Amino acid sequence: QSVFGQSMTNPVEQVSFQTPKTLYFSGEKIWFDAKVTIGTEPSASQVVYAELVDRNAVSIIHAKVPLQKGEAVNYLKIPEQTPSDHYLLRVYTRISPYLDINAGISQQFVTVINPRIP
Repeated sequence: QSVFGQSMTNPVEQVSFQTPKTLYFSGEKIWFDAKVTIGTEPSASQVVYAELVDRNAVSIIHAKVPLQKGEAVNYLKIPEQTPSDHYLLRVYTRISPYLDINAGISQQFVTVINPRIP
């Protein structure tokens, strides 16, 4: 049996995303373009999750974004009171981390600058 031409034995969701930049100011929007596939086909997942995580592994902002044919474009608005620091931007589906932790979570560092909270 197969899903999107892939064997049912190991269906792995590949999650990826892009942002236009990696340096932001507090209060700014982090736009992202996410894509979720199984092999070369769009995933059947309906939702992708995005979150900004601080150095203590605390999620400071998160969003639940609907997928259309495995793709989504949306943003996270950085709270005004976010201190200046490096944060981890993470994107995943409900099941993708359980299928394959490396392919199922896409992440990159972003830097937030807050002139009032250095």
